[in-house]
Amino acid sequence: MVTGRLQSHLICPFDQSRLVFEQTKFSCQKCKREFPVSGRIPIMLDSRLLQGDTQKEDEARKKEEMEIFDNLSSYQDFMDRAYLRAIKEDISNSLLSFDLKDKDILEIGAGISLFAGKLAERNRVVLTDINETLLNQNPENCDLVVADAENLPFPDKSFDFIYLVGILHHLPDQAKGIQEIKRVLKEDGKVFISEPTK
Repeated sequence: MVTGRLQSHLICPFDQSRLVFEQTKFSCQKCKREFPVSGRIPIMLDSRLLQGDTQKEDEARKKEEMEIFDNLSSYQDFMDRAYLRAIKEDISNSLLSFDLKDKDILEIGAGISLFAGKLAERNRVVLTDINETLLNQNPENCDLVVADAENLPFPDKSFDFIYLVGILHHLPDQAKGIQEIKRVLKEDGKVFISEPTK
């Protein structure tokens, strides 16, 4: 079940209008889009992505990202690579060094989050990913939303802290993703971005 706090916090990712929750879906009264709920996870994506009706190259790329890790063993094989284990430890030490308490935190592209469980002990944490299978593996003490990082379903200035780990390079329109982060970040908020480099 979607938490009441999350229900009241979601907006239409396409026109930023408030949504109405009706048993198994959210509806936008302005653009008339509907967003289904799967278990406790709102699916806040364009219906064309969900139906595979992707005409544009960036939509096709997003659809591929949605499907690539539906097989959890492929995801685990990827995450268990030696170089990723070392990077994860460095990121964990950096991320958890922030003094975060009673904050609204957003992880974009969480997959199976390595950090959310710990952060959620003292904060309100929302995890987003474009893949529902991965999100379903996350702790119960986090709110989960299937969402596109380029069209976030949250009001302006919603989060004190936003973090992305190895996600930015996956976005077809990185500038739009950064603009969305800026839009939903509070005035005095902080952003943590970690990206792989050569």
